[in-house]
Amino acid sequence: MKQETKLLKDLITLASPCSQSNKDIAYYIRNCLTKFETEMFEYKKGNLVLYNLVVKVKGKSNQSPLVLVGHTDTVEPGSKWSRSPY
Repeated sequence: MKQETKLLKDLITLASPCSQSNKDIAYYIRNCLTKFETEMFEYKKGNLVLYNLVVKVKGKSNQSPLVLVGHTDTVEPGSKWSRSPY
């Protein structure tokens, strides 16, 4: 299996619905990016403990940084699946 395919399958199987903590998926991504500088931020939202991951990839200069933003929460799978999405 290609590395990219495995990565996507792993990310899909890590449940991270917005009603639960995203700790598992945040740490999984962090562990995939060990060659870069990473910083994890933990914060509370009501009873939930949520995680933000910042990854810094050094470029050729600091003049025009590129910033990419994403999210790790998902929605619960609906009932119309013919098989488990995980």
